[in-house]
Amino acid sequence: MSKPLAQRAAGTHRARIVFTEREAEIMAHLIAGATNKQIGQSLGLSAHTVRDHVSRMLAKADAKSRGELIARHMSGSPPRATQADDPGHP
Repeated sequence: MSKPLAQRAAGTHRARIVFTEREAEIMAHLIAGATNKQIGQSLGLSAHTVRDHVSRMLAKADAKSRGELIARHMSGSPPRATQADDPGHP
């Protein structure tokens, strides 16, 4: 029998990045090359709110830049494994 999802995610296989509906909307704009101001105008948000969403998205994806965030999203790559994720690493 298959392990429950929570156990699989906690194991060696990394879970895919899961964005909220709003984050997915913002991602579509990022892929199109829009700025925070442009995204905000399109979605009825302030540029500061968009910046906050993008910051959370970067953290979820363990990405250091918008380009890396987009690349991870487009490739379906999970966040990078860290030393803390390695059970054999102290």
